Amino acid sequence: MHRAAALVLLGALAIAFPGCNKRERADKAGATASVAAVSASATPPPAEPAVDVSGKWECSWTVAGASGTETWNMFQDGASLRATFTGRDPGGGYSGSMTGTIENRKIELFYKYTEGIQGTISAKVSANGKAIDGDETRADSKVVSHYGCNRP
Repeated sequence: MHRAAALVLLGALAIAFPGCNKRERADKAGATASVAAVSASATPPPAEPAVDVSGKWECSWTVAGASGTETWNMFQDGASLRATFTGRDPGGGYSGSMTGTIENRKIELFYKYTEGIQGTISAKVSANGKAIDGDETRADSKVVSHYGCNRP
């Protein structure tokens, strides 16, 4: 604690505790400063601002030399997410649905293609809410692909 701040604190304690001698006031000042320091260090960091991911997203993915594109139509209700998607890969077109959650810009989605393929996507939304970046893991093969999505 700086000397000037300590003197101000001791002066305030002298007013608050007029019957105490200087040593008692110094002890109270030390205890007060310790409590203030603990209180300041126990303050959690501010929460990340909420982001709304509702709407249309244009996505691309890559895995082991293959790539494809998808369009997501995302719906958000608080921390709950649901979406429909359509996509194209070297084998043709596909579609499906997703459900999941968002917390502090972190998205966890469970997807299911209409053809039965299932898996998860773990991603992070950019601070400005205009991009999603993450990885997909297919349940059947454990193959991991990288996803990148942007708002059109």
